[in-house]
Amino acid sequence: MSQKFRITQAAELESLARLRDFVGQHCQHKGIDSQTCYAVMLAADEACTNIITHGYAGRNPGSIILDLELQSSQVIIRITDFGRPFEPYEPEAPDVSGMLAGRPTGGFGLFIIYKTMDAVDYKTTEGGEHADSHQTPLSKYRGHVEKQAPKDFGNPSGLFLHLSLQAVSQ
Repeated sequence: MSQKFRITQAAELESLARLRDFVGQHCQHKGIDSQTCYAVMLAADEACTNIITHGYAGRNPGSIILDLELQSSQVIIRITDFGRPFEPYEPEAPDVSGMLAGRPTGGFGLFIIYKTMDAVDYKTTEGGEHADSHQTPLSKYRGHVEKQAPKDFGNPSGLFLHLSLQAVSQ
């Protein structure tokens, strides 16, 4: 049996702590192991940061809806936003040498999300309950640490992305 929880916050950097706390408190309260809890919190934080800094850049802050579903075998987060869509791509390992040289760096968010989660999707909707919204479902198998490398990165339209990684039974 799964349990579902929802929080809606303004798409502002100041909301990140509340979103992280929401995920962390529900995971801990429901007995999710600390490693899975941390991975889910980190991925949610990175996804929400990208939505705020890129999806809503130059716009009035909209909202972020974070749905958390706790299942017996996995934790699923669905993040819905109404900012600009993005073209998903396979993230390569970021170049950390720029950090050491004092140059501006970026590209860590997607990389971290894909490395910490077992499945990542991206969907753009054009109608329904959340018209013109973007949904980013992320899932993590409970107690799952090892993963195989990404295999498939979605269709050519860029409107839907699915990354499936092998689940390793513990």
